Amino acid sequence: MQQPSAGNESGAQAAQPIESLAKRVVVVTGGASGLGAATCAELGAAGARVVVADLAAERAQRCASRLKESGVEALAAAVDVGDEEQVRRLFDTAIDRFGAVDAVVNSAAIDVTAPIAELSAADWERIVRTNLNGVFLVARRACAAMRERGGAIVNIASTASKRAWPNASAYHATKWGVLGLSHALHTELRPQGIKVC
Repeated sequence: MQQPSAGNESGAQAAQPIESLAKRVVVVTGGASGLGAATCAELGAAGARVVVADLAAERAQRCASRLKESGVEALAAAVDVGDEEQVRRLFDTAIDRFGAVDAVVNSAAIDVTAPIAELSAADWERIVRTNLNGVFLVARRACAAMRERGGAIVNIASTASKRAWPNASAYHATKWGVLGLSHALHTELRPQGIKVC
């Protein structure tokens, strides 16, 4: 029987240290509330410079202000992730301010809870535009920003990409799409030094 290593009574392998986030520039979409805001706080605590990107400009500003109060270098940016031009401006702004983008977290997502018979085509398109097209547009722009130096793209897929429940067909479709896109990009971009998960 293998003996536990020194300082590790359980015998489990010690966790490998993660790559330092100190001074890394991370863009977080949907960063002004919920999981996105929590992600911004954790990244800031780990030393990252954080771009709080959100459709809700005032909430993004409040989130960035809270980060700054705790000593984090932060920038608020209003963006509709489903709009290609706004995504381009988001990256231009981040690079102008911090000099680079090292990672993105695609956290922006919306949902309309309704049975399929009551889900309007407009709501379907709005959900797909934000949850799936937005991930594509941000990932594509991130690739351009990371081409020379590598980086990381983190796509938030949710349990909705693995199982289903009623009255969320558009949300499920987009999150399954995000999972598939993530697998494809992982394979495509790994040789270029861009990690995707």
